[in-house]
Amino acid sequence: MAMALLDGGLPPPRFHIDAIDISTRAIAWAGQGVYGKNSFRAKDLGFRDRYFEPVERGYRLNDGVRRQVHFRHGNLLSAGWLHGAHGYDAIFCRNVLIYFDRVTQCRAIEVLGRLLTRSGLLFVGPSETGLLLDHGFVPAGIPLAFAFRQALQRRRLDIHRRPADVELRGEPCRASHRVVATGTGTDAAQQ
Repeated sequence: MAMALLDGGLPPPRFHIDAIDISTRAIAWAGQGVYGKNSFRAKDLGFRDRYFEPVERGYRLNDGVRRQVHFRHGNLLSAGWLHGAHGYDAIFCRNVLIYFDRVTQCRAIEVLGRLLTRSGLLFVGPSETGLLLDHGFVPAGIPLAFAFRQALQRRRLDIHRRPADVELRGEPCRASHRVVATGTGTDAAQQ
């Protein structure tokens, strides 16, 4: 995510990424920023030359990119998870919801919805799209992405809630962007 934002011309002070996982081991591994040689399968490896340096175990992400990602331990289903957090412009929660039963999925989607800014996007895996449609989200219409926004009707209802009911909702941040990734994707880093 950080590499894509940097390649898109967004300067580092304008974005912040929180990478959150329930596994402290996964967080520690991901924080090292080391990717195995088999992690790079694309034909164009220009990004690897720009953002990585060769090390014994493969390639290590450079410090400039690593500083943009803040690794944190967390549990999406814990009471008060990210209480007081400002809203996120984007949440990437790919292939997490499919492991929960229906009741837990509903609870997780509610938490994710509260963490989004009013215009925020929630990215999920292809098998999770129906879950969001059943919970007041609509497709964002971004080609090749499973991205959703909260339906306008739901966003309007948020305006009428009391402040205590909107504890995690924030206005979209104009000066910078906040992104969260639940699960750190360490499976690619371990290859």
